[in-house]
Amino acid sequence: MRFGWMLLCILCVSLTASAAEPDLPAVGDEQHLWVLLPAADDGVGWDLVHAGSRTGVPEYRVVRRFDTPPAAMCALDRTLWLVFPGASQATTPRFEFYRVQADFQPSVDLYVMEPREGLGMLPPIDGVTAIVRCIGTKNGPLVVARSAQSDSDDAALIGRQLSQGRWEPVSLPKALSELDPVLGAQTDRGVLLAQPSGAELSTWRRDREGGWIHHRIAGVSAPMALVDVDGQPLLVHQDDSAMLQLSYIQDDELWPLAHVPLPQEPWMVVGRRGGVRVVSEQSRSLSVVEIDAMNGQVAAPILVEPMSMIGTGLWSIAIAVGLASAVILVIVLARGGDLSSMVVPEGWAVLPPLPRLGALCIDLIPGFCIFFLLADGDWRQLVRVPLMSLSSLEFGSYILLVLATVLWCGVFEAWVGSTPGKWVVGGAVRATDGGPPSKVAVCIRNMMKGFVLLVPPLAVLTLLHPNQQSVGDLMARTLVVRKRPSIEPDQG
Repeated sequence: MRFGWMLLCILCVSLTASAAEPDLPAVGDEQHLWVLLPAADDGVGWDLVHAGSRTGVPEYRVVRRFDTPPAAMCALDRTLWLVFPGASQATTPRFEFYRVQADFQPSVDLYVMEPREGLGMLPPIDGVTAIVRCIGTKNGPLVVARSAQSDSDDAALIGRQLSQGRWEPVSLPKALSELDPVLGAQTDRGVLLAQPSGAELSTWRRDREGGWIHHRIAGVSAPMALVDVDGQPLLVHQDDSAMLQLSYIQDDELWPLAHVPLPQEPWMVVGRRGGVRVVSEQSRSLSVVEIDAMNGQVAAPILVEPMSMIGTGLWSIAIAVGLASAVILVIVLARGGDLSSMVVPEGWAVLPPLPRLGALCIDLIPGFCIFFLLADGDWRQLVRVPLMSLSSLEFGSYILLVLATVLWCGVFEAWVGSTPGKWVVGGAVRATDGGPPSKVAVCIRNMMKGFVLLVPPLAVLTLLHPNQQSVGDLMARTLVVRKRPSIEPDQG
């Protein structure tokens, strides 16, 4: 009976220890966070998501999708390296390496992936059966792998460093064992490898000559991760109270930084500029706990939400609708018909594009007031509108601007046949007979104006029509015109 209870206790402790290990595929460095999540729509495949700290918006964006998860990944600054098993892994051991980079564009306040599509291919590694650890370095990824050409446990681990487009062999510490997990990180003083050995943690620091400096740290029983924080190695391990202990490694001793509760969801600890992040997954959202690198102050968790389909798909929709509209407009103009043969009413002239743009700017003033004063918008969001790069959190404030503009213009056009902006530049909205537009025409015209404000590239279609008619004008059969100056008869 006593033996049964002991066996049950051992099993419970074992399950608790295994559940405590990091199980969220996530890496980060400087301002970047990369996480691998199961695909959201059909559950088939994996989404690589990216979140950057410079946008100031707690959202992540799906940047790539994979059918199978990578075998390993590592990051340094703006670069992420991904490792996938080769297609013929069973017969010819081989691992494929790829790269993707995130470049911040301050003009649009957005991270742009390079390459824009797919992944950048790197030379593969042959002759290894498994990737034990991938470490991002300034020269490229450094890999600790299991060799496919040796059956000896003492010589089964090999090292490879990508340098100038070639994989160069790297001598590993002789005491490094294949039987225990290997941790690693890039630091200011070189690559640091760590491996538990009983109640000790063995560390090896690689010097400039390629040698390894060995240290032992006592009292570390459950190391979980090793991350780089501003060039300093930070060890993540579990203490006796089932809390996560974050400690800097200083040769043969640990300098405690902070204690944080152990997440119940899949989690990982990643480095960042000026601190460290404990990231956990919560139903497609990412819970991020920021910890200051200097004083260990733990901030309240923040939720990093996925960017909505509006933010990610509107640009593709805009291109499709814009191209379709352009094709239809060209066909209509080429074949003729009432849309292409609408004539300017007598006594009126088409309002040129520049005064029309000035009128729009005036009519946007009420929307700007709501956008800036009530919705807390800023100019950077407006710059990103033509590029279709607004996040879902920012899109709501811009919707208010569009609705205010549509209502403002619709009421004035239905009432007096013009808007304050058009009145300032001498313009008006008229039907083809020269009279004011009907209420139905005003509704159609302003509904399409709202769509054009949501998809600004469609405004270019106005320049293709000889009468400078927008998509809304064509559908409502209206024109934006101004009075022709009367010519006085010559009295001479």
